[in-house]
Amino acid sequence: MAKIKNVQVAILFEIDESIIFTLGDSIKKLQKNVKAQVQILNTPSGARPEAPRVIIFTPDYVINISLNRIDIVFNIPSHIEDKFDNVIAFCYKSFENIYEKIIEGYINYKWAGVIFDVNYSSNLKKIRSIELMTPVFDHLLNLKRKERKLASFNLQYGYEENAHFINYNISGYESITLKLPAPNVKGEMIEIGVTEDDIDETGILIKVDINNQPLLEKSDIITDFSKILDLMRSSLENILHETNLREIVNE
Repeated sequence: MAKIKNVQVAILFEIDESIIFTLGDSIKKLQKNVKAQVQILNTPSGARPEAPRVIIFTPDYVINISLNRIDIVFNIPSHIEDKFDNVIAFCYKSFENIYEKIIEGYINYKWAGVIFDVNYSSNLKKIRSIELMTPVFDHLLNLKRKERKLASFNLQYGYEENAHFINYNISGYESITLKLPAPNVKGEMIEIGVTEDDIDETGILIKVDINNQPLLEKSDIITDFSKILDLMRSSLENILHETNLREIVNE
């Protein structure tokens, strides 16, 4: 079954060295309205502009604010992970609220992007992800393994389409539960290994990155975000055809 467990939005803008003060009152209002936890980081003065200066934690999302970008990571509710239209609606509604509270009128917008993960879990139990990626390798690439066992595989490619860049990354994933032993009072090193028995879920991960950089015809953020979500929707509808994985992946 395909699920979206992670969606990240990036908003890039002109550098604002005083971003904490620019958004200060707005952050306080957001903190009060959604009961957010705000952490102001002690970022070194010489740090890159992209380094976070403020982190905002809420039940629905986490916001990282730097001098030239705002990154939002949505916490997708588990009951809609496999309902793509609901995921998109959840992201749009959440982003619209964030935009109205702390973005609108405060930044000089440049471009935006959305990154989302589509997890195709396997019906097979206790199997390493590289075993699932082996038939993907053989199906997609005109390379001969010569009976050699595949050790690693990650495929990345992208297209420019309608003033947007759409990038795909195909890899395997594993969800693992580790049981840590009791602390060693002698201070000796504890080696923690991972075996097939520790794997709760394994599958194929397709990461899609859609952005409008460079933005030639700048619109308002909400309009551009809506266009990107439309591309996200169409990408999801055709993702197995687009990646040529329909014969490999179980929906």
